[in-house]
Amino acid sequence: MKRVFACVGAVAAALLVAAPIASADPDADARLANRHDWSREFASQNNLILSSRILISPYGTTRPLMCSGGDGHYSLFPYDCTQNDDNGVAHPVDRVVPLGGGGIWVYR
Repeated sequence: MKRVFACVGAVAAALLVAAPIASADPDADARLANRHDWSREFASQNNLILSSRILISPYGTTRPLMCSGGDGHYSLFPYDCTQNDDNGVAHPVDRVVPLGGGGIWVYR
């Protein structure tokens, strides 16, 4: 009987060691959940507003500019921005000239 328990214990230990450990990135979920449309906060050729954020894009602000941040908890400013093209493919929009919380973002 002791051998049976020893074998069961050895097999259980081997399974626990060999089983993959789940490694979810909680920050990734927070970044995706925090994405929202920042288009109205940017000045562009079709959104002439007084803003410290300037967008250079073939679509201006007519297409949603989806960014993370700006909720006041993680970040006050937009980051990790994308804008979709005519085919729905997301392209990065990067800040190339930082000016405090503003600057110039360029569609890539």
